[in-house]
Amino acid sequence: MFKKYFLLSIPLKFSLFVASLVILTMAVNTYFVVSYNNKVIRKSMESRARSIATSLSFTGAKVVIDNLYLIQGSLAGFSTLPDVSAISFIDDDNMITASGDISKIGEDLSADELYQGALRQKKETITYYKNRRGSEMLVIFEPMREGEKIQGWIRLDLSLKETRENTRKQSVGLVFLAIFLTGSAIFLTFWISRKISFVLDLLVTKFKKLAGGDFTEKLQIRTGDELEKVASSYNILVEKMSSMVHQLEQKRKKTEKALFNSQESLAHAQRIAHLGNWDFDLIKNELILSEEIYRIFGLKIPARSRETYEKFLSSVHPGDREFLKKSVFESSFEGKPFDLDHRIILPDGSERMVHEQAEVFYDEGGTPVRMIGTVQDITDRKKAEDRLHFLAYYNPLTSLPNRTLFHYLLEKAISKAQKTGEPLSVVIIDLNRFKEINDTLGHHRGDLLLKQVGGRLKGFLEPSETLLAHMGGDEFSLLLSMNSSGQQGQAEQASQVVTKILEVLKMPFEIEGLPIALEMGIGISFYPDHGNTPDTLIQKADVAMYESKKNGTDYTFYDPKQDQHSPGRLGLMGELREGIEKGELFLLYQPKIDLKNGKICGTEGLVRWKHPKQGVIFPDQFILPAEQTGLIKQITAWVLKTGLIQCRSWQKAGFPLRMAINLSARNLQDLLLPYQIDALLQSCGVAPELLDLEITETAIMTNEENAIRNITSISKKGIGISIDDFGIGYSSLRYLKKLPISSIKIDKSFVKDMMTNEEDFLIVRSTIDLAHNFGLKVIAEGVENRTTLEKLIDMGCDEAQGYYISRPVPPEQIKRLLEEKSYETSLFQESFDFKKL
Repeated sequence: MFKKYFLLSIPLKFSLFVASLVILTMAVNTYFVVSYNNKVIRKSMESRARSIATSLSFTGAKVVIDNLYLIQGSLAGFSTLPDVSAISFIDDDNMITASGDISKIGEDLSADELYQGALRQKKETITYYKNRRGSEMLVIFEPMREGEKIQGWIRLDLSLKETRENTRKQSVGLVFLAIFLTGSAIFLTFWISRKISFVLDLLVTKFKKLAGGDFTEKLQIRTGDELEKVASSYNILVEKMSSMVHQLEQKRKKTEKALFNSQESLAHAQRIAHLGNWDFDLIKNELILSEEIYRIFGLKIPARSRETYEKFLSSVHPGDREFLKKSVFESSFEGKPFDLDHRIILPDGSERMVHEQAEVFYDEGGTPVRMIGTVQDITDRKKAEDRLHFLAYYNPLTSLPNRTLFHYLLEKAISKAQKTGEPLSVVIIDLNRFKEINDTLGHHRGDLLLKQVGGRLKGFLEPSETLLAHMGGDEFSLLLSMNSSGQQGQAEQASQVVTKILEVLKMPFEIEGLPIALEMGIGISFYPDHGNTPDTLIQKADVAMYESKKNGTDYTFYDPKQDQHSPGRLGLMGELREGIEKGELFLLYQPKIDLKNGKICGTEGLVRWKHPKQGVIFPDQFILPAEQTGLIKQITAWVLKTGLIQCRSWQKAGFPLRMAINLSARNLQDLLLPYQIDALLQSCGVAPELLDLEITETAIMTNEENAIRNITSISKKGIGISIDDFGIGYSSLRYLKKLPISSIKIDKSFVKDMMTNEEDFLIVRSTIDLAHNFGLKVIAEGVENRTTLEKLIDMGCDEAQGYYISRPVPPEQIKRLLEEKSYETSLFQESFDFKKL
């Protein structure tokens, strides 16, 4: 019932509620009114009965004494009063002696319970009863006393019928009133609630439209009451929601646009990087692939980018599938990193190399449920890495192992020979007059000749017994595995191989139609007789090769007597190699000053060798032999790294000084040089702009093409290039125009005597003017007195260095000068005011 009530409309519910409330109120009110009236009527009837009975009892007492017949008349008169049903006089013998109803006279009331009750109480009693017709009656017994003696009783019966009828009529009136009021209340309630319901229905309709995104319709209610306030609030809500939705819509569009742009950028970036992503549901065995993965795998992009793990595996190279499956298992269940390279097969049958990384996600129970990862096509990178590896260990011209790889393989061969006792032989071949061929016929034909030399040697040598390498330039080397023991047996076996080499290489070469005959010098050293390290064997074979060239012989075996022609060369280079490994090299730094303000603007890193026995050795004693033996590359790499680390240290202290480092001819021929320098800059955290590389004209001339290629590549990174010892070469002006240099250093031989030698003075001044016309800075080195410094400032020279400014000093002294801010005067013998100049 209550459920049905709550399903009714608001007007019906409200009307029923008010009607029930009114009915209940009227019922309760009627009940209490009727009850109250009954009490009032009873009291009124009782009071009336008592008044009549008391009057009759007083009269009756005297009548009984004086005249009984007189009371009969009084009773008859009282019996005609309204509501009086009967009135009687009862004597003390319980007999009715007088009554308004004559038929009751003489009636004995001894058995009357009502009368007997009054007798027992001996006082006035009032009792209600129903007569034989069922009418409600009120009876009162009033004693008649003579003094204290009761002489009889007056009985008065009053009928309540008329009173009850009046009460009934009153109740009926109240009921009708209640019905009227209830109806009126229901009508008014229904009307009011209907009005409210109408607004609510309207609100519901509007809210439905509002929920559908319609913010155009508003409530138009003008009642002047709360309903109008509700409508006004609704309209305000609509306006605010409309504004908010508009703002949200704008934000949504911006967000969607940003998301779209972000996704487009990500997709574009993935396409550029050949990088795709995947999501593998391990429970459902469902793999979601990005579009770029389909492109990498050469597959058509489907409408539904969900695949099975098995289908993905079908594109993996058969040789890598088990490895990949094992990696997925180990990553998921053993927690190993998922980071691997593997091959894939494209639909056209071609192979690609990809790199995969992934992360595993687990549920609360520790069970792997998901893997998210990336796939990147690294085929080109692998090719580049292979190319870099090739360039690092093979000569790009002849594709033969280079000096680095030959040294490594020789070291391994020696290590093996130390265990097996197998003898080895190192053969160095150097072509005679190759520079002349290059200069006469051109580098192009020279390169073709080297290729043919390498091809001929590789064609007849047995790879299992011989290692052939192209050490660089016109130098080749061989590592022979010897079957014969003893120096004599080794010499005979080596002679056989070398004789074949001579036969092959002395046959004329034809380069683009031009016949070329070659001569060469060959040196041979033996393990273990001549040494037990790669460097020693190579150096001794090199000595034997120079001896062969000197004497004009086809080949020469190493003999310790040959070292008499360069007494300390091999020993010093061997000690230098060990010194590099032991950290015996160190750098001093010679400051450069800016001639516009006198402040230190950079330093030049100058290498020194602290020999354990000879003390400090200057570079002029070991740089040239190091260049000839190839050690210069290791020295340069060490100098670069040490100098850049020191440069970073000064930079952290707040002094961003430029660091100048010298490069040799061998350095400029190394095609990996730009990559090595770039790697050092990144590892040391130094900006390219803080590095200056100084090169000489003669170093460029050794192999101009490679040198220019390296210099150009280095310069593009922002590294400064300076021509060192400018003015003493042969093609200075050509290099100024052709090379991407940033500055030139006037050779100290001109600066030192410029104040006493007019020609030197003119060369310095002309060089400064010439460099400035080319937009280059000029650095003067070898400044050894104040007069020279002043003249250089007058000429407009940009920077200077020399003993007058400062000798090369340890880094601590440079830092102290910088921190004390005293370098503008402390570096000079006298105070010097640059601003006045």
